[in-house]
Amino acid sequence: MTGSIQLDMFSTTVNQSTDVGLSVSLMRPHKWAHGPTGEIPLVHIEVVPHESLWVWATCLNSHNGAAQSYNALPKWGKFARSKLEAVRLAVDEARAFTHRATMAERQRINQWLGDVLSMAI
Repeated sequence: MTGSIQLDMFSTTVNQSTDVGLSVSLMRPHKWAHGPTGEIPLVHIEVVPHESLWVWATCLNSHNGAAQSYNALPKWGKFARSKLEAVRLAVDEARAFTHRATMAERQRINQWLGDVLSMAI
């Protein structure tokens, strides 16, 4: 059979494992000094399991130089009881720092955060 697609190669089930973390980034172009143009995360969200809880972290790297970042570690005290709650709290935290980004970046970030929320549900 030529020209046909073997559909059973594609999984129809979604992995609902609760012990798998989440790491998502919205990328932006970045020109390195005396080097090539590449990409870095404009916004990054990480959610990881810790014992029976979840911890999250967010990061911002705006084109205007505004930046903040930390790792998803228990020492920061950012705990949630479920993965979905952690994603929601991380999105809220990212929304809170969008005022530090450029106007064009704010629009991209807000749209992307909506996508992250819909993906997490």
